[in-house]
Amino acid sequence: MKKNFAVSLIAASMLASSIAAPAAQVFADTSSDDAIDVQFWSAPNQNQFDYWTKKADAYNAEGRQVDGKTVKVTVTMIPETTSSEAAIQNALATDSAPAASENINNSFMATLADSDAVYDIQDEDFYKQIMKNKALDDSVESTWEYKDKQYVIPVYINPICLIWNKKALDALGCDVPQTMDEFQDVIKKYTENSDAMAKLGVQFTTIGSNFLKTEDYWNRNYDFLMIYDALGGGSLYDGDTLTIDKDIAAKAFEFWGQLGNTLGLDEVTDIWTSDQSPELFGFGYPWELGSYSDAGKEYDVDYVFGPTIVEKEGDDPAYYSDSKGIVFYKDSNISDDQHNGAVDFISWVYSEDNCAQSDSDWLTATSMLPVRGDISSNDVFSSQLEATPALKFLADAIPYAVPGPVQSNSSDAYIALGESGFAPYIQEAVTADPLNAPDASEYVDAGLSAMEDAISK
Repeated sequence: MKKNFAVSLIAASMLASSIAAPAAQVFADTSSDDAIDVQFWSAPNQNQFDYWTKKADAYNAEGRQVDGKTVKVTVTMIPETTSSEAAIQNALATDSAPAASENINNSFMATLADSDAVYDIQDEDFYKQIMKNKALDDSVESTWEYKDKQYVIPVYINPICLIWNKKALDALGCDVPQTMDEFQDVIKKYTENSDAMAKLGVQFTTIGSNFLKTEDYWNRNYDFLMIYDALGGGSLYDGDTLTIDKDIAAKAFEFWGQLGNTLGLDEVTDIWTSDQSPELFGFGYPWELGSYSDAGKEYDVDYVFGPTIVEKEGDDPAYYSDSKGIVFYKDSNISDDQHNGAVDFISWVYSEDNCAQSDSDWLTATSMLPVRGDISSNDVFSSQLEATPALKFLADAIPYAVPGPVQSNSSDAYIALGESGFAPYIQEAVTADPLNAPDASEYVDAGLSAMEDAISK
């Protein structure tokens, strides 16, 4: 199999650093004439690892067989390297990949598909059955389609939203803003009530330490793409042609620029779990809900989720859809038996009898919404959503969740946008007074030019 990662999702230097701890050291194949050892990689996250381990244990206890051989599934976290993508690419490059893994987004899927490193599954009966069991329609499948094929079984969807310091909003006498005028009113009142904010420990309108991390390309999905979409932006690409609207891109830059010197760029940990949150608002990540609860934070008391800001009342918000799923790898170390065993395991997890419970268990374990067409109507999930208002907000946000572009070199393009456009703009913007955003036009031009160069390589 050809393994060409010259236009991979991870920069070459990042991939090289991952080779210091090759994935080949992680597993020893214990398959035999009467047993099949299937390796499955979970995300490098304890909650997800625990979930998949429990599913594998339950599956293994049934003693299921494929072609007369008993399948045993072993779950391991994706090895710690610069990123999950780098670890997976390294495993493929060293012929030590697992039979399947989760934690694959659509842009990385495109990279893997272009390298013939994963199976296309759109014609497989097991795939069609899983889509039926999850009540998913063509609209969901289309978001994962790549060159008329499907490679991913969607697992979860995280609509990334804005999170607001509820106590600070109350002190300012403001509701959660939805339109640009309302947002600017909150920022104005924040600057006029610095003493009251200081008493609450609020030091910044937001903390944008990731804004300058251009190598962490995925941050552009939140700080640029999500705001761009909410302000009316369309598709970034038409095939391999960049189609970004420059005027709306400038508005997305200036959305952050208007925060001026109230925007913090230093690294701050435990922003929403500390006794007093140091920021007025930030990004709401669904996977952090458990840590908020553990820290004693209450929804609608300490924090509250809100929509992305739109131009005017009546416009639809847009949430970046952090959605990931499962793929089945092609590699010389993966036998047909191991591939078929991995398929049987995933088919069992999402079988007609198990699917709803598996997705309910996922929601309980991770606080991330499973990809389903009936999440708001299926009684299996109703009690969970009603008991957790934050999850109810996220479930209602799903229709407005926009996935990242299905583009195999989108990471290179995002890095270029950050290096040449977004990060330099932010560095100027933090020297300005609030609500006096510098003109972003030249920065956008430079960023888009760099993106075009990155795409053409």
